[in-house]
Amino acid sequence: MSVTAIGGDQLFAISSDHTAVYRWNGGGENWSRVGGPAGELYGGGAGLFATEPSTGAISKYDGTPNAWSQIGNAGADFAVTNDHLYGLSPDQTTITEWTGQGTDWTTIGGPAGELHGGGAGLFATEPNTGAISKYDGTPNAWSQIGNAGADFAVTNDHLYGLSPDQTTITEWAGQGTDWTTIGGPAGELHGGGAGLFATEPNTGAISKYDGTPNAWSQIGNAGADFAVTNDHLYGLSPDQTTITEWTGQGTDWISRKGVASDLVASQEKLGRVNQLTTAGADATQDWFTSLSGHLRGLPDRYGFNWTTNRCNAPAPDSVAGFDFTNACVRHDFGYRNYREILGEDSFQRTAKARVDSIFLQDLTTECQARLWPYDPRSDASRSACMRVANIYYSTVVATGTG
Repeated sequence: MSVTAIGGDQLFAISSDHTAVYRWNGGGENWSRVGGPAGELYGGGAGLFATEPSTGAISKYDGTPNAWSQIGNAGADFAVTNDHLYGLSPDQTTITEWTGQGTDWTTIGGPAGELHGGGAGLFATEPNTGAISKYDGTPNAWSQIGNAGADFAVTNDHLYGLSPDQTTITEWAGQGTDWTTIGGPAGELHGGGAGLFATEPNTGAISKYDGTPNAWSQIGNAGADFAVTNDHLYGLSPDQTTITEWTGQGTDWISRKGVASDLVASQEKLGRVNQLTTAGADATQDWFTSLSGHLRGLPDRYGFNWTTNRCNAPAPDSVAGFDFTNACVRHDFGYRNYREILGEDSFQRTAKARVDSIFLQDLTTECQARLWPYDPRSDASRSACMRVANIYYSTVVATGTG
């Protein structure tokens, strides 16, 4: 699992198996799934971006769960500033800036070894020497400002560097090649709107820079990863099961409970979806039991997507006294969870026909059901029900809606 943050103090995490992206909604342990699968997350003032695990293609989160737009191909590195996303070509020869529209990118420089971005701007290292330069805002206009470093971090106002031997932390003065020593040693640097943080090279303990050279305060223990938002520092526990938020005081941290500790691996989740979308009365009853648990607010260890638009208006949810709502809800469940687990291509090849056939089964069951002790619905109405059921089924087979 890894964590990242974007403007507006929003925190995101990738599950340990890289099948899902989650957003923390505030309020203790309240996480919701917003996408996935994902290889890496990149966040900053310009938004949240994720790479596709197999191809490396990069997409932008559009702000609504599971709404992502592919905007570019794979890159050796990406960086986010307050206003822009930047990418480094796979061969590290070209730095490009996403225009913010479609898949259009503008070449602004290169070659580069790494990109570092934040509120203070975009910086890139030279691939052979490691020297660092600042982008001046015009394509191919760069100024070398310093030598190689073991790590760099960008806050809203400053660029910080860690010497190659990790003994010294320095702050760029903002002019020329002047740097000021402010601390050290350190293992890693982490920067953002909330400030500069550094880990101790041996223990991994994390400290905050207090703004005056050599003035640092230890605030926490080691973590597998850290993320800095405008106002907060978040840490991922060494075993990658728990996300914590530093309160801003002393060494006090609040658990935000890592999504990996409660949500099972994708293969187990896939197996459970298979069970709930199997033909037959037993699987149907299992489905209703699970749906009832969700509606009653019981914990969902699988993190299923329960969203539904029922029977897709203008198609009615009921016809001639026969209610298709449950069939449509189950169909939505199958489509949405298989898509999240498998991805669109694999879903279309391996799971779509299965979910559609269960949809027809559930529609047929409703049309054939008889009320007890008296059923006012006629055989003619049952025939009408089946005609509509077949239309619904044919529509989803053809369009893949759900």
